Amino acid sequence: MLKFFKIYLANGTGIMLLYLFSVVALGSFVIGPLSVRVYATVLMLIYILVNVKRFKATSVVPISKSYIKLYVAFLLIFFVCLVITGDLMNYGFFKRFLAYDLVCITTFFAIYLKVNNKDQFKCILYFLLILCLFNSCITLLQITGQDIGWTIGQYIAPVDEAKDIADTHEGLLAISFAPGIFSHVVSNAFILASFSPLALFLSKRKGIVMFILMTCIYLVVIFLTQQRAAFYLYLLSLIISLFALVVKKPRILILMVLIICSLGTQLIDFFIGFDFGRLASGQDDSRFFMFKYAMEFIPKHFLFGGVSEFTRVTKLSAHNIILDSFIFAGIGGFITLMLFNIKVGLLCAKNTLSFVKGKCSLMTFSLTMAMTTCTLYGFTHNTSVLTGDVVVFILLALLLKSIKIDKIL
Repeated sequence: MLKFFKIYLANGTGIMLLYLFSVVALGSFVIGPLSVRVYATVLMLIYILVNVKRFKATSVVPISKSYIKLYVAFLLIFFVCLVITGDLMNYGFFKRFLAYDLVCITTFFAIYLKVNNKDQFKCILYFLLILCLFNSCITLLQITGQDIGWTIGQYIAPVDEAKDIADTHEGLLAISFAPGIFSHVVSNAFILASFSPLALFLSKRKGIVMFILMTCIYLVVIFLTQQRAAFYLYLLSLIISLFALVVKKPRILILMVLIICSLGTQLIDFFIGFDFGRLASGQDDSRFFMFKYAMEFIPKHFLFGGVSEFTRVTKLSAHNIILDSFIFAGIGGFITLMLFNIKVGLLCAKNTLSFVKGKCSLMTFSLTMAMTTCTLYGFTHNTSVLTGDVVVFILLALLLKSIKIDKIL
C-alpha cells in the first residue's frame, strides 16, 4: 500500500489526495465566508486551467463527457425554471452552484485529466478506504460515548448540536446521531455506504483478510447509524458482489461469507445486542406525507416545478430523485436526470455482467458496485446528482476511467 502512495506523490499529483479529502470531508469547515471545500475547488480549478494543455497531452485514457453534459443541461434548465417561478434568489442558486455544483464539475475534470494508470487508481482507492476506516473509528468512539471521538469529529466538521441531541435520547436512537467526520449522520451513512464497496478490489490474494475486516467494520458502523437506505443498499451491493465472485472463487466465497457473518453479528451484539431499531421499522409518517404531497404538487407544476413552494410546506424535498426532479426543474429536469441515471444504470449492469464473464477487472467491478449503491441512494434520500453531491462524481469519473484503462491494458 505504501508503495502506491510513494508512486502517486513522486508523480507530482499528491495534491489530488488533499483535494479529495477537502471536498469530501471539509464541506462544513468554514474559514471566513466560505468552506475549505470551496477554497480547495477554486484552487484546483485554477490549477486545471493553467495546466489544461499539458494534462490533455498526457491523458492517455480520455473518457466520455456525456454525463457531465447532462448534468450541466439540468443546471441550465433548473436555473431557467427558478427564474420563471421567481425562486432564483429565494432558493439561493448561485450559493448552491459555488458550494456544490462547481465542486462536482471541477472534481470530475480533475480526475479525468490527472488519473491515467492503475497505480494512481489503487492509491486513490486505498485513500478513500482509509478515510472510511478513520471515519468508522471516530463514529464508534462517538457511539460508545468517548469524548475524543466527538472532539475530533467536530474539529474536522464542526456541528455543535449532534452530541446534545444524542444525549437527550436512549438506546439505539441515542447512538444513531453519530456524524463521524462528515457533520451529519445521514452524510456519514451515505459516504460510508458509497465508498465501502471499494474494499472489494482487495478481495484477492494477500488482501482478502483486509477485505473481510473492512467489510465487517463498515457493515457494523452503517448498521449503527440506523440509516435504513444506506444499510440495506450496502448489504445489497455486498450480496451482489459475493454472488459475482462465486463464479471464480466458490470455496473462498463460502469462507468469506461465514467469516463476515460471524464477525459482523459478534460486533453488533457487542455494541447493542440484537435490537434492529429503525432498521426493522417500515413506517415513516413524515416520508409518507412528503410523497403524498409531491404527487399532488407535481401535476400543478409540471412544466417548471417550484422547489421553494414545495419545501415551505414539507420543510424537505421529496426524498426521491424522480419526484424531486419534477419539483426542482419540471419536465425538463426530469428528462435530463432520468437520462443520466439510465446511462449510469446500464453502465453498471453491463460491467457486472462483464465481470461475471471475466471481461472486467476487479477494480472496475468494485467501482461499479460503489456507483450502484450511490445511485440507488438517490431514490430513497435527498442525496444524489440532483443535489450536487460530489461523491457521485468522484465515483463516476473513476469508474469511466477504469473502464478505459481495462480496454487499453
